[in-house]
Amino acid sequence: MAIVQLLHGHTDLETAYVINNHPYGEYETEKYFWVETNKKRGDRCCSVTLNPRTGRLNNINHGAYHTFVYLYINEEDLVKHGDFDFGLDPAKNQNLFKKMIELYDPAFLSKAQEANIRRKISESLLYDAVYQVQKMEEPAKDGYKKWAFATATKIETVPFDQIADYPAYGPLLESMPLLPTVKAA
Repeated sequence: MAIVQLLHGHTDLETAYVINNHPYGEYETEKYFWVETNKKRGDRCCSVTLNPRTGRLNNINHGAYHTFVYLYINEEDLVKHGDFDFGLDPAKNQNLFKKMIELYDPAFLSKAQEANIRRKISESLLYDAVYQVQKMEEPAKDGYKKWAFATATKIETVPFDQIADYPAYGPLLESMPLLPTVKAA
């Protein structure tokens, strides 16, 4: 399904995106959608319907946690959610992050969402580094460790849209600075 419209700012029941004519048996009722962000676990899609017979909200449906979740309206005018999960492959994470910011404007992310994404990409790079170092001979290990720690620090400190702009490791890159220089104003 194609994305017709991205939805932003729906972060709890009070700010939820509301469908007023959601089918509910023989009735129509309200259905609420939002993205809940947990500082340690990531995002999940939540929804709840209003019981038209009682006038009370039903139990909230909580989706699975992902690194980042977004809401959108598809071509059938239905509210859907998409997600981005960053795994243990740094190269795939770089590509996935670039796809994410092409789709979703980072200006609409909360600070907690940014922190979750940064942390997940940085941690996955460091976890992968532990695996990669085990396969290396001693002289290369130190260079790779330095690159991995400098790159993880860069991911945590650069402007958000530049998280994936780091070079792949190579012995010739060891002398290249990974941290940006800060220019005085």
